[in-house]
Amino acid sequence: MTAERATLFCLPFAGGSSAVFNPWRALAPAGVHVAPLAVPGRGAQWREPLLSQWAPLVDRLLDQVAPHVFSRYALFGHSMGALLAFELAHRLRACGLPAPALVVVSACRPPRSAHRLSGVDWLHCPEQRVLDELTSIDAPDDALAHDELRALMLPIVRNDFQLCANYRYVPRTPLATPIHALAGSRDAGCPFDAMRDGWRAETLGSFSGDELDGGHLYLRDDPARTFLAVCDALDAHVPTAQRSPI
Repeated sequence: MTAERATLFCLPFAGGSSAVFNPWRALAPAGVHVAPLAVPGRGAQWREPLLSQWAPLVDRLLDQVAPHVFSRYALFGHSMGALLAFELAHRLRACGLPAPALVVVSACRPPRSAHRLSGVDWLHCPEQRVLDELTSIDAPDDALAHDELRALMLPIVRNDFQLCANYRYVPRTPLATPIHALAGSRDAGCPFDAMRDGWRAETLGSFSGDELDGGHLYLRDDPARTFLAVCDALDAHVPTAQRSPI
């Protein structure tokens, strides 16, 4: 008997769009449906206004996910996307909807920690301050070097950095959903030990984690290796159809 296909809803890092997960769509085995969630103001949604407040953004994500939660599904988010996945899981529970089988948080310090981007007015600070932050997390040099690309990217990055700076942890009963944490071995701002200890406290279910080779944007630098780690975690928590090696 073939197990039910699992949907993996994906959320990108600051400045990213659903296109970040195009390599995963190409790699996805028969048992996993990769479904990037649309974040306003970028990609196919570039005409929509950017959102730098959590409640309306999570509401938008809830609208996309809610019709599909009666089948097996999981949430994945990288950096900013991990906080979005975490808040979305709590919103789903508050609405009485079926919980994800797994939440995978990638390259993101625990939500109880003060976000490293807090304390800066990212919407109005000098452009060089934003560029310095992007450089510190190994953002693509080609995008920063070209005036036109930089002009398109910076408003999105400013918005997303401000979203992260605005994040405030709300104490709640931990999720019943298992959490799997991923961290980059060279990500000084988000070491695996800090992720493990903090994220474990956010679930009443099981906790697991992996450290991957790379810096903060290992998802971008090695999408196949990152997706393999996510699929391994899915296999442990979500019965899926047999998959071929990536």
